[in-house]
Amino acid sequence: MKDRSAQGADLDIILRMREVLQASGASRSSIYVWMSLGLFPQPVKIGVRAIGWRKSDVLRWLDERQSTICA
Repeated sequence: MKDRSAQGADLDIILRMREVLQASGASRSSIYVWMSLGLFPQPVKIGVRAIGWRKSDVLRWLDERQSTICA
């Protein structure tokens, strides 16, 4: 049987909008515009009126954005 820390490492953390805004430095409206243009990861539904983003998707987007800016 795995311990809890090993099980947690297998799961992808879901970030809420506040955390996405802090990580990206962007505004809420920019996130939604980028999503509509296909420039930002699509959220996952986590409740009837709640969405979130996979942390791995947001980190990948940040890495790609940084690569584009530095190139």
